[in-house]
Amino acid sequence: MMLMCVIVVTLLSGVFCEDTETVRTLKEQVSALLEDVSLLSKNSELTALREELTALRQEVEELRRGNRAATSSTGNQQKNDHLTVQWLATAVSELRGEVTEVAAAHNTSVELQRREEINSELVLLRGDMSSVRRDLEELHVAQEKGAVALAQAQQDVMAVRSQTQNVAGLCADTLTQFQNAQTEWSIALKALKKYGREDPAYEGGRKRRHQRGLCAQLAETFCGDQAHLGHRVHRLEKQMKQEVVARVSALELASRSAAKTVFNMTRKLAGLDKLHHSMLQMLESVETLENELDRSVPDLQREISKMEFNMAQLTSSIALVREEQGKQRSSLKALGAGVSHRSSPDPPKTVFPEANDNFNISTIWKLVQELSVMQTQYQQIVTSLPQDCGAVRGPSGLYLMSPGSLGTPLLLSCDQTTAPGGWVVVQRRVDGSEDFDRKWSEYATGFGSPSGEFWLGNEALHHLTADNCSSLRVDLRDIYGKNWVAEYDEFSVSGATDGYRLHVAGYRGNASDALEYQNRMQFSAVDSDRDISNTNCAANYEGGWWFSHCQHANLNGRYNLGLTWFDASKNEWIAVAWSEMRVRRTSRCDKLS
Repeated sequence: MMLMCVIVVTLLSGVFCEDTETVRTLKEQVSALLEDVSLLSKNSELTALREELTALRQEVEELRRGNRAATSSTGNQQKNDHLTVQWLATAVSELRGEVTEVAAAHNTSVELQRREEINSELVLLRGDMSSVRRDLEELHVAQEKGAVALAQAQQDVMAVRSQTQNVAGLCADTLTQFQNAQTEWSIALKALKKYGREDPAYEGGRKRRHQRGLCAQLAETFCGDQAHLGHRVHRLEKQMKQEVVARVSALELASRSAAKTVFNMTRKLAGLDKLHHSMLQMLESVETLENELDRSVPDLQREISKMEFNMAQLTSSIALVREEQGKQRSSLKALGAGVSHRSSPDPPKTVFPEANDNFNISTIWKLVQELSVMQTQYQQIVTSLPQDCGAVRGPSGLYLMSPGSLGTPLLLSCDQTTAPGGWVVVQRRVDGSEDFDRKWSEYATGFGSPSGEFWLGNEALHHLTADNCSSLRVDLRDIYGKNWVAEYDEFSVSGATDGYRLHVAGYRGNASDALEYQNRMQFSAVDSDRDISNTNCAANYEGGWWFSHCQHANLNGRYNLGLTWFDASKNEWIAVAWSEMRVRRTSRCDKLS
């Protein structure tokens, strides 16, 4: 009976092992037992042993069939794994294609920025065109005045010429009259002389003296009038010639100047007409480009939405596939370990439970001690790390630190270039490559890469600023390339129990105090609405922030929708294209410590 018990225990152990090598060992043991049975054929228990051997053979056959089924199932599992790997490779290639398309579609943000630049250039061109039109109108007015002055000068020349002709005619008449008068006086003198010689009565003294005086007076008067009249005529001719020459010279100069001005104006008008024509063509091309952009932007947005949805589905599918792969790898490792253990040529050894328990307890105790030592060393390493960038003496770059009492090392980006140095970069937006539409837990732990777009994490911010000895600097660059700065002497973020509440004070800079509108507000995310608005601001702007009603500043929203900062001095929004938030420990706290 003891032998039967050993056989049954061995076969049962073989059944539970379900391995081919164990079945082979069992066959050898059964053959040896059969030989023992043939030697004990005269034993009274021979019949019972034969029946039990028949049953054992049936169980061995069943065990073989089970092993074959297990082998076939393992082959099917390998085939399934192979098909899964092929499908995963296909999915990854499709995902790469989708990512390429998304990268191409992402250029729409560049197109939008280009559209803004074109609009600004269009505004400048319109202003230039209006100024050119005003100059053109002034030139037209000046041309009309020049034409009027030229016509007036021509009329003056004609009047001077007619006046000169009249003066010349008057001078000719005066000369003719003078000549006639001279002739008459000559005739009268001759007549008087003749009358004096013919009349003897006049030879008397008195009348002769009277006649002589009269003749002398007439001669003197005639000669004086003739000289005076000649002098006046000569002087009048000279004066008229000088006036006419001066007037004609001035009119010729004015005429030449007016002609030159008209020529210059005509040339400028021709150039302005060409400029006007080219500006009209440019405006038409800009309007055509705007229309094309307006028509293409909705399609691009729909395509981007579809691609984002497809990427989300592919990401979830890949996560599931990776999880299934991990499970399958674990199963394959376990199966391989079991097969290697079962295929060992040594027969299975009997393990005493008490010894095994003692061995496990001692091993576990040693592992606990080693883990304690490793934990102590880990805490020492973490404690020796710098808590912020103020303790770093190297250049700007990435450093491993342990902020405040966080107790966890983080890879932080230090800025030693911006005065006075020691800045910890806690946020950066560059091109929208990182998705900031995250949950509350993700914003608490942080996401992204410190070398690109990232958010440090609200928990790390809390530990960095928990002692109320930190200042904040926000650097912005708008879509036109202008830089803006907002600095706060006091900056702190409370713990998770208080919703990571924001506190800022002591503003200075040129970007306006936009955070004052959200001061003392809790942090909101898409799954944790903590603002005081009737809507979910984080869901509307697709990013977590310290929202109020909803915001005057939002640097974590969706990049394509626009990052904003409100400039209260001009009552307008700053369209932010790049942003960085930096935190550093203030010098006053260093002095106090």
